[in-house]
Amino acid sequence: MYKLKNEFNADLHFQNALKKLDEFNNAKEKLYYIALDYRFCIERLLFEYLALVKNSQVSKTLQKLYRANDLSKAIIKAEPNFFKKIEFVNIHLECLGIKEKVIPPNLEKLTKIYSGLNNYLHAPKRVDQSIADSKALCKFIDLIDFATDTLRELLSHPRGNIQLNDKGLELFEKFVNDKITKEELIKDIQKELANYYKKSP
Repeated sequence: MYKLKNEFNADLHFQNALKKLDEFNNAKEKLYYIALDYRFCIERLLFEYLALVKNSQVSKTLQKLYRANDLSKAIIKAEPNFFKKIEFVNIHLECLGIKEKVIPPNLEKLTKIYSGLNNYLHAPKRVDQSIADSKALCKFIDLIDFATDTLRELLSHPRGNIQLNDKGLELFEKFVNDKITKEELIKDIQKELANYYKKSP
């Protein structure tokens, strides 16, 4: 039984799956539980991105979404410039001297992994669809490895959003509409940061 904690998030499901991976060699059935945790992880991760772009104002209707494809569409609908915003955030972090970057999620890849995992989370109709079949087992293991690498990469980097002031929104609009180059954006952000620190006590 999982304990609901304050840190109940995508990372929790990922760590649960990693623990089961350690036990996999002794019990191949663990693959099903790993797949379930990875499915939960993807659902939660995409929901967290959705909550970020909605500034935590996620409606009850959106809270009912759980399929990766539906959550991915909801993210882009809520923030059509989702990937451009991540690029903007990374430029801002660079200007602050922060080396860590926000990694943009590959929504198509996450949806593909999610769908692949779901295929194994149903009762098999034939032996060659179960882990009793060596080929099916190898494919399942390959998918788990792919999911592990993909989720580890995403979860090992910061995820977050920034609240833009009027000047920030103005710069973002220029950046999204290609009215300003990356070099010009960096200069403007550095200028704004210099003015901010001058005003600070």
